[in-house]
Amino acid sequence: MAAPFAVIEYGDIKTTLDGVIIVENIKLRPNNINDVISIDVLELITPGLPYLLGNPEDAITLGELPEKMGVAVKGIRIDLSGELVKVMTEFETDATGYLPETGLACTFSRAFQTEQYKELGIEELILSIATKIEFNEALETLKFSMQISAPGIEEVDMEVVLEDIENAGAGLIGGGRLFTTN
Repeated sequence: MAAPFAVIEYGDIKTTLDGVIIVENIKLRPNNINDVISIDVLELITPGLPYLLGNPEDAITLGELPEKMGVAVKGIRIDLSGELVKVMTEFETDATGYLPETGLACTFSRAFQTEQYKELGIEELILSIATKIEFNEALETLKFSMQISAPGIEEVDMEVVLEDIENAGAGLIGGGRLFTTN
């Protein structure tokens, strides 16, 4: 499926007993761009081992949330002097209509543009991103968590918990506690 866009190579593929698929040492080579994106680890968090071993319909009932699922991409490595960054910079400029001449400046989204990381002395951008949902039907809670990090630059760790999901509509109308955040 990726062939029209990139060549993908990878090292090991593993699974854990709780249903996590782990792919290590991934190399993405975008077509028509002489550059490589490296990813240390990709983790696909599935509903569990029965989901991996059997029929997925046995582990997930149609219309119901699975007990858990998510994805974690650790150690995305992008060479800031590579050809891909040049293409990304052109895309960012076209998308935002903004290209800083010199110096550090934030875009409308308050994020640095790709080229500006070099001005911070960073030659290789390393990112890690993880999202996960956990659903506990018995306690009627849904937890969504997300972690984003670029070592030495920024880190975001967010968790949202929805409680009493069945009565969430009544909680909104009655002013009850619907969710907590950390």
